[in-house]
Amino acid sequence: MSTDPSVVTPSEGQRARAAWEERATVYSIRIQDCDITLILLDPQPIINHSVTGEWIVPEGEGPQSNKNIFETRSEMLLPYTPVAPRGPDRNKPSRNHIFDILGQLNTARSTREDLIEWIQAGRDCSGPDAILGLVQIVHGDILGLLHLMAMILERINLDTMVDSHVVERLSHWRALVNRFQIELASMRSTLEPFIDFVYGTEAPTPVAFLVSDANQRIDKSLIQLEGFQNSLRAEVSVLESKRGINEAESVSKLTELAFFFIPITFVASTFSMQIKELQQAASLSSFILASAVAIGFSYGLRLVVRSSILLRYKRECFNNVRKYGRLGAGSRISTHVFLLWLLDRASLRWVFQNFQRVVAVGLSLSVLICGPVAIALIWALGKTSIRRKVLFTTLVLMLVCSLLVLLILKSFRRYR
Repeated sequence: MSTDPSVVTPSEGQRARAAWEERATVYSIRIQDCDITLILLDPQPIINHSVTGEWIVPEGEGPQSNKNIFETRSEMLLPYTPVAPRGPDRNKPSRNHIFDILGQLNTARSTREDLIEWIQAGRDCSGPDAILGLVQIVHGDILGLLHLMAMILERINLDTMVDSHVVERLSHWRALVNRFQIELASMRSTLEPFIDFVYGTEAPTPVAFLVSDANQRIDKSLIQLEGFQNSLRAEVSVLESKRGINEAESVSKLTELAFFFIPITFVASTFSMQIKELQQAASLSSFILASAVAIGFSYGLRLVVRSSILLRYKRECFNNVRKYGRLGAGSRISTHVFLLWLLDRASLRWVFQNFQRVVAVGLSLSVLICGPVAIALIWALGKTSIRRKVLFTTLVLMLVCSLLVLLILKSFRRYR
């Protein structure tokens, strides 16, 4: 009943939790107003270890008085200790019986010995009843098993906090919980028929009380196991969600490589174009410099697109468009409504109210116009080599676009 499937045997000094099934055969007959009951119980599981060999046996005081004999020596071993007392002393939690209870926990006893104690305890009260003593033992064993199951479920709950344990031990946990459900349902279905077989329709009050209490506790444990099954399913769904998120993040990290390879591909394709002005081969330094500028521009543009300033401005614009078009929150914005809002914002009144922003936009447009003019002058008036013209053109384009983005962001910040 270990929660770790890799631990088959416990380590030295530790104990493993285990449970097994004992069988009892009851034969009852009534002869001349006398009830005779025969109960056959399973023997106690004892390991008999025997060693045959030659042993030294002392016969006197001196070392020469010893002699060697050939014999077989046996040793009895009890492979378990009980988790709960089974005798009548368990119902007497007093200081006088505490040592007796500890003795029962340290030394395993057979079911026959426990049954004899229950019969003797019943003789002092209402009279000896072997079946009542057997039901007392069964009731105690059921309580001990339910307590052991509760401890195992608590241990599994603690292990579910570690994702690696959930992945490795989930199938074992589900098999363990299913086994618990099967065994408890079997005990629930066989306990009452056994009492009906022994006593008929009129069972003694103590026996009926013990059976009813055991059934109620089993029902509560079955409900707990069902809830635990649902919690395991929830843990699995959460784990799958985390795994999906991690995979999506790994894929998004791979897409970051596009901001590195796409600019290089663009620069490489530019230098390899079959154009008359680009027939001269470019140097390696020119290619590296142009690639670095292209990579920096593409990655900087990515940062600008994901910047909080631009995202806030975009959100505010969408809210204003919805307010202008009298749309609900979160509703889609049609192109017609967006164009009407854009024409309204482009009116003369809005220009006077947002003078600084208009100036920023004007400067940005001026830079955008001057950039192509500079590029044209480089190609028309310059007497440098073709590869330098290509390099200077790439630099101008990157600088113009970067300056344009900065001016727009600055105007947005001032407007806010």
